Amino acid sequence: MRYLKLFQQKYKLKPDGVFGPNTLRKLSEVLNIRSKEHLAHFLGQVHVETGGFHSGRESMNYSVKDILGTFSSRRISKEQALKYCRTANQPADEKAIANIVYGGAWGLKNLGNTQPMDGWFFRGNGAIQLTGRYNHQLFANYIKMPTLMQNPDLIMSDYYFESGVFFFNKKKIWDLCNVVTKEVIADQVSEAINLGRPNHPGVANHVDKRVHWTFHYYTLLQTIEL
Repeated sequence: MRYLKLFQQKYKLKPDGVFGPNTLRKLSEVLNIRSKEHLAHFLGQVHVETGGFHSGRESMNYSVKDILGTFSSRRISKEQALKYCRTANQPADEKAIANIVYGGAWGLKNLGNTQPMDGWFFRGNGAIQLTGRYNHQLFANYIKMPTLMQNPDLIMSDYYFESGVFFFNKKKIWDLCNVVTKEVIADQVSEAINLGRPNHPGVANHVDKRVHWTFHYYTLLQTIEL
């Protein structure tokens, strides 16, 4: 609950890492999420995406085996993995890994990464891992803060939850969040976030957890007025 505590400190709430009534109301106010259904979906998904509001910046501390199972050989070769990834004899060179898998022609086309260090500088960031120069620039425009591009870590310290709202806005996920049922959570919202679109033929990662936590927050929200 690291980032929940930072939010509570910022808004002078008790920094206990607990979603009590005051914290839920403040999140609703600050993020302008007025529907209990929308807020439940948002918190349930972000909870799973961040390991309980704990992760902020994407870790590139990959082992050779893990990175070759995550990215295709077009993104990183076996030779590069052996050279830069974690082994029994060497730590991972996280900057080099990020600049390889998020750089080059793929990074330019898909993430708008134009500079040699963009892969590292604009690696996954915030509540739903905003990635790439292009998406960071869109978010900087959204919050009207051009200086974010020089210090993207500000997302973690000051705009963590806002970055998640931006993602929901950009992907039009709110349209899927009007009711809270197992089917909507699993087949609509989770797949839109994790697989790129609702009603995907695949299954979202950790779908059971996404269902559990969305219902958890929806139950909490029934006890208060927003």
